Amino acid sequence: MSRQLNFFAHPLDLSIIRTTLSKTLGSYSVTPRVRGPRELLVPTVGEIPNECSLLRDQWLNDGTILIVPNWASSMLLPMPTKRVDGEFMLFTDDNPVVEYRCSVFDPQAKVAHRGRFYWSFKGSLQAEQEKMVDQLFRLLRESSARYQRSFLRIFPHAKDLARAFVENEGTQPVSSPFTSKKQE
Repeated sequence: MSRQLNFFAHPLDLSIIRTTLSKTLGSYSVTPRVRGPRELLVPTVGEIPNECSLLRDQWLNDGTILIVPNWASSMLLPMPTKRVDGEFMLFTDDNPVVEYRCSVFDPQAKVAHRGRFYWSFKGSLQAEQEKMVDQLFRLLRESSARYQRSFLRIFPHAKDLARAFVENEGTQPVSSPFTSKKQE
């Protein structure tokens, strides 16, 4: 069963996210690339970066990384793509990974852009592994508040510090319902 959590976060909210990941998954690894040469798709022990710009600049992707529970490392199946010879991809349907797209926060404009956690693995898991994934998404929801529509969540620092939110790339920011004119 797939799970998805769309959210807004400020860099200060990463401590909540990291704590939730550690609490539910125990130790985990990350792979900064969803697509590339096979050797670059190997997960390394680490955490999600503090700055989304690191994902976009140093790792040359769209701000998405894959979070790999340690019990899932041996289950990864990079598949060759048809686009480029020697290029492989970790498809989320075929691999027990949590896709993490960071919520970019523009500190000058105080605008938060939507991020996402996504799980779509269609293979079989042990009951304890399935329970970990369920708990991860439950705790992330509990650590955040509903943002206007039920499918969007907002973490505490983004709620307090953002003046506007961008739900989809290419759309105009929407003023925050949480800030009053006096705070601006």
